[in-house]
Amino acid sequence: MITKISTTCFLLLLSLFARSQTHCGTLQPADGEPITDLSVAQNRDIITVSVLFHVVYNTDEQNISDSQILTQLDVLNEDFRAINDQTNVPVGFQDDVADAEIEFCLAQRLPDGTATTGIIRTPTTETIIGLKQVLYTTSPAADSEHYLNVWVADLGGGLNGTATFPGAATPDKDGIVIDPHFVGTTGLAAEETRYNLGRTLTHEIGHYLDLFHVFGTTSGGSCSSDDFVEDTPNGENTYLGDCPTGIEFSCNSSDMWMNFMYFTDDACMSMFSAGQKARMQNTLLTTRSGLAESNGCLPVSTREVEQANVTVFPNPAQNLFKILPADGKYDRLQIISGRGETVFFRNNIDVEITVDCTDFPRGLYFVILKNENENENERTVRRIILQ
Repeated sequence: MITKISTTCFLLLLSLFARSQTHCGTLQPADGEPITDLSVAQNRDIITVSVLFHVVYNTDEQNISDSQILTQLDVLNEDFRAINDQTNVPVGFQDDVADAEIEFCLAQRLPDGTATTGIIRTPTTETIIGLKQVLYTTSPAADSEHYLNVWVADLGGGLNGTATFPGAATPDKDGIVIDPHFVGTTGLAAEETRYNLGRTLTHEIGHYLDLFHVFGTTSGGSCSSDDFVEDTPNGENTYLGDCPTGIEFSCNSSDMWMNFMYFTDDACMSMFSAGQKARMQNTLLTTRSGLAESNGCLPVSTREVEQANVTVFPNPAQNLFKILPADGKYDRLQIISGRGETVFFRNNIDVEITVDCTDFPRGLYFVILKNENENENERTVRRIILQ
């Protein structure tokens, strides 16, 4: 059994870079277990992870807006479903790009069943709270077995974010801490020049789901160090600064510098590999299986009716999708985004409905059908991804 090293925050000693010098303060375990069976990631239902953002702030600036957080959610759903811009992926790696089949929503219910917006705001008199134990008592984790807890807090100069590997932290500290300057693409993030596209959290969730840096477990890259994934070549270099424009070589192979688990600027990052997908899906089957069992994404008045004969297709969808209530009538149809916003509503549904989703933002949606004579807590729910 591999013993994981507890994750801690640390400052990388790269004085020639400014405050936002690196994505990652996650201390990786010295050893890992390879996942060589790629079939673990095949023929799986899409897993939706319920996310709770804990905004712990000392200044008004650090109390970032809902809209900034929502742009981060959009980035996650694009990156993990491979519907982001991948034009920078060299031809030799294009067949390795994988849809991780993992989606993220703002939690709509807390573990005790009460409603939430998925964003918890807590003021503090502390400074640089992201490096202190008091962070976890100021805004306690909510059921870290079933929710991804993301603390947004000042991490000080030189560090963007840090995460816990599976099994590496006690439940009250299990999750991710990210500086408010590197959340999403607007607000404070728009003031950044290198880490301004929301990829810090994509990278840290990779660690949270048991991915190592592509260049291995060392801080600077080593040809003898491995990330325990078959299809990500060992690399000696890191690519801090300008994005490469083509093939880069080290360790007698081309480097997958555009991978989310490299050290590059946000604009360079664009893919997970099939092997990384298998590793993350294996984590969601084992050490983090509770995330797949969570009902945190469903509104408080909703529970999923497993056997309801309703079809939503195609899924994923692009410009149009259809909802077919095969053998019944529903009094109300509502479509809710992963942000919790209602984007479509109609009464009295008994025939196939075509929904024009051309103008919907890409991402995760819930199709909810309800009959007035049913129990108030009983609705039919189907998930759909727009790409």
